[in-house]
Amino acid sequence: MGTKKKTLPSYLYDDDAFCNFAMITSNLLASKQFQELSLAARAFYLTCVTHKQTLEQSSCLYNALKEYYTLIGEEKTEYDLKLMAGQEKRAKIKSTYFVIPQKHIEQYGYSASYASKLKKELIDKKFIKVFANEKKHSVSDRYIQGNNRDFSKRVTIYQFISDWKSK
Repeated sequence: MGTKKKTLPSYLYDDDAFCNFAMITSNLLASKQFQELSLAARAFYLTCVTHKQTLEQSSCLYNALKEYYTLIGEEKTEYDLKLMAGQEKRAKIKSTYFVIPQKHIEQYGYSASYASKLKKELIDKKFIKVFANEKKHSVSDRYIQGNNRDFSKRVTIYQFISDWKSK
C-alpha cells in the first residue's frame, strides 16, 4: 500500500500563504460586550481583524498615514510609518491601525451603507475608533483643510481599541 500525501486543505491558504490569518482570543469571544454586538457586527469585526493582516491593507495604510502626517505638518520617519502600518517585522507590538476602503468592503460581500452602519456600532461599543477621517471625527482640522485634492479619495484610518473591556 502506498502512503497518503498530506496536504493543507484549500481553505487554509491563499496566494500568499498564512498572510491572512488573525488571532482571535477566547476572552474576546466569551466577553459579554462582544456577545452584545449584533451578529452582523461580530462578523464584520472579525472581517476587519482578518483584513488587517493582508499585505494590500498594510500598503494602503502606510500611504494613508504618510498623507495624513504630511497634511497636518507632523514629521514622521519611514520607520515610524512602517511601524504604524504594521510593516516592521521586528516590532514587538503589532499595529492597531487599519483601513478598509470601499473596494475591500465590497469584496467581502458588504454594501458601503451596511458597512457604515456596522462600523458605527463597533465605534459606539468601543471596539474601534476613527483615527483620521476627511469628513468628521478628525484628529486635526488640518487634515480636512490640507489642500484642494479630491477628499473622496482619502481613506478613513481606524484604530482597534479595547475600551470595551472597561464597560
